[in-house]
Amino acid sequence: MKILLKILPIISFVLAILAFVLTLTVFRESADAVYYDMYWMNKAGCAFLIAVPLCVVALALGIKRKDRVAIIISLVISIIAIAISVGSYSKAQKYSFDEENLLSIEKKTNISFSDNASIIVDNTVKNVITVDGKTFECASEGAIWFEEDDSFIDAVNSDNRWTTAISENAKKIISLQFKTATMGCEYYFCENVPENEIIIMAYDKDRNEIYFSCFKIIQ
Repeated sequence: MKILLKILPIISFVLAILAFVLTLTVFRESADAVYYDMYWMNKAGCAFLIAVPLCVVALALGIKRKDRVAIIISLVISIIAIAISVGSYSKAQKYSFDEENLLSIEKKTNISFSDNASIIVDNTVKNVITVDGKTFECASEGAIWFEEDDSFIDAVNSDNRWTTAISENAKKIISLQFKTATMGCEYYFCENVPENEIIIMAYDKDRNEIYFSCFKIIQ
């Protein structure tokens, strides 16, 4: 029984990890929205709450049997599971699907997206980086997606602001998250826009998705 009390919380956490992976897979496959990893990972984070009931059982039995090790393990794993769940839920609430953000990007870049376009904005990204004496603050990152639209790829091909490789200046300021998400993209955009901002975009024409990162020049 003593050994079981010690491994029960660990088993519960392993089950929570499996539940997280399963939930994440279901979200990705069934979602109508863009395949935007960080958002779905945060949404699936609540699956870690599955670990709590078994930890509570182990904790109660540990207290009853005065098993200090079992009590500590149960408490630690419970706290970790709750922290992951609450933290993930909190971050998921900071994503926005407001089309006003889409209209703002269209206006600032003078690019017209498809009428059926949708947007997701990650407002949790607030990294600051200094490059070549200038300080850049990432105000938001996200993605735009739409149904197949030949007119948009035609517009991209006729707009010399889009290139087939990301510029060296953009490489210096983009986040690792953005860099990873855009590895399969074919077209890149980087331009200074009004209000002392820079907008960087990467277009994946096979999936009809555009990843964007908006920076403010603060110095």
